[in-house]
Amino acid sequence: MATPNLFKAAKPAKKSSKPEKTQVVLQDKDIESKIARLAEINAKMDSLKAEATELHDSVKETSIKEFVKLYKNDGSYPGSFNIVAGKSSLMFIPTDRYINIDEERFEELKSIYGGDLVSQKNTYTMDSELVDNKYGEILSELIMKCKKIDEADKGKLISSSTAYTVKKGTINELKKFESKEHSLETIIEDIRPVFQLKSVKG
Repeated sequence: MATPNLFKAAKPAKKSSKPEKTQVVLQDKDIESKIARLAEINAKMDSLKAEATELHDSVKETSIKEFVKLYKNDGSYPGSFNIVAGKSSLMFIPTDRYINIDEERFEELKSIYGGDLVSQKNTYTMDSELVDNKYGEILSELIMKCKKIDEADKGKLISSSTAYTVKKGTINELKKFESKEHSLETIIEDIRPVFQLKSVKG
């Protein structure tokens, strides 16, 4: 008698094909016309959303150029301003928020602009399972001196994570980082502040 192959036996069973969805047929002209109209509107919304994204990006790009001009002319952070083109207008709002960066990008920006532009924040968290199930009653004691905590678990109690960011207030001090090699345009491209367009009127 042949010995059974345990590896073949351990393979997961083939999944059965999904049953077809139940189909409910309605003889209802009202709901038919509403579904058709909904499909039409959804298609238009998708098309309009794509167009809006394209227009938004183009208008924002122009607005950023005007932001840089004002920054250069005033020699300081211009804040929010209105853009008027004929009968159309909008408010351009630069914010002191920036696109998230990772450690590699943090080191790059630090090497280019120095430590005043970027920051890192370490967050320490405790292992909730160990706290809840083993050591909740004795946390008031100093962890490293406490004999009630297993030595092997001491290093697991606290974990850390590091967040890398462009420092708050940087957008107010862009001139500080300007140089022959790094124009205001380059700095903005590097740190990527969040810009908003509001009160768009036609």
